[in-house]
Amino acid sequence: PLMRLRNSIELAIANEAASVEELREALLDVAEEAEQIQLLLTALMNQAEAVAGTMRLSKELIDINVLTQEACEPYELLAEEKQITLRKNFAEASVFLEADPVRLRQALGNLLDNAIKFTPEGGHITVSTLSQPNVVIIEIKDTGVGISENDQLRIFERLYRGDKSRSTKGMGLGLSLVQGVIESHGADIRVISSLNQGSTFRIEFLRPTSIEDGSQW
Repeated sequence: PLMRLRNSIELAIANEAASVEELREALLDVAEEAEQIQLLLTALMNQAEAVAGTMRLSKELIDINVLTQEACEPYELLAEEKQITLRKNFAEASVFLEADPVRLRQALGNLLDNAIKFTPEGGHITVSTLSQPNVVIIEIKDTGVGISENDQLRIFERLYRGDKSRSTKGMGLGLSLVQGVIESHGADIRVISSLNQGSTFRIEFLRPTSIEDGSQW
């Protein structure tokens, strides 16, 4: 982004006969690249906080079914445009959890974005929530290209991009940041996948003993 930003500025300066419209286009290009730089820096800072264990969370009691539904909504149209079926299989009763809703939606959104990106037309993605006696589970399962065993060992590393992702846009920060957000909540994330057999990302939150059973769990 820095190189493209600089090029846009230099081209605009070099074109002494540039019209107002051409200069406006150059400024729009600069603004777009500046936004990308800001997103990159924010992602790097968030990821660094997660690795250091200093990620700031604003936890509140949330219904995990509601939050997962909210995370799915921005991607439903995107999936439809790619002719991918987005299925939701939520726990029947409300499932409450102490979590940062903004951070958690960000993590789930990243996983959904990847699932859509690497699932071919006609495929499907299933988002599930499940409450068990000692754990709350969120799963995002796709019928996409899958992840090799070698890549599975490294996909959560910062800046690492697997072979299947090298031809797509991205900074290699998505899954690293997802892991940081999940682990900052004291939860675990793992992937189950085989090449050409799809992938399942499974997030497990330990069930706190301080929250009683009933309508909430």
